[in-house]
Amino acid sequence: KIKEWAIASMLYWAKIQHKNGSFDEVYKNQNSYAATAFTVYPISESLLLLGNIREKETIISALKKAARWLLKNNEDIAMNQNMVALAALYNVYLLTKEKKILNGIKDKLKQLSKSQTDEGWFNEYKGADIGYTALGLDYLAKYWSKSKDPAAYKVMDKMLYFLSHFLHPDGTVGGEYGSRITEYLLPHAFELLAKKNNTALQI
Repeated sequence: KIKEWAIASMLYWAKIQHKNGSFDEVYKNQNSYAATAFTVYPISESLLLLGNIREKETIISALKKAARWLLKNNEDIAMNQNMVALAALYNVYLLTKEKKILNGIKDKLKQLSKSQTDEGWFNEYKGADIGYTALGLDYLAKYWSKSKDPAAYKVMDKMLYFLSHFLHPDGTVGGEYGSRITEYLLPHAFELLAKKNNTALQI
């Protein structure tokens, strides 16, 4: 039954896709980078887990359209979305083996690396934010765990160093001093990186 629900969800996602490959987030015809990146990742991850289902080609066709749109576009205000896109695009590459996608990922990662500050953070609505840094790190670690891309690891190492300064003595993180006032960390990135990175292990 859960498998049926998963497939039905993926088919519905493909059905509501715009012709240009994007998806809406809040309003009609928004063509949202966030909505596209954040949905391509779980759809592609689900397809990797489910394998050769009957509906595979329909879903892959929609994923390829979304991937092409993500490769043509970029996000400058909320940089975590570009890290989500990297994880999403790599999954689509694993499903399709299209070299264009892999090359596009390399270009996106170069752009991302250039936009990282010396302190390790990325722009999130005109400043650094703890929760969204951790969110970006979460998806970058998902990408790295499959690709083992050293360029991604270099970016993550700086992000980890930055985050290590904002763990409060009572176990909380973030708050009013962040650009988006978030107060959370997602644990998966630290789990994935703990064996290789001592800062991740400490966090």
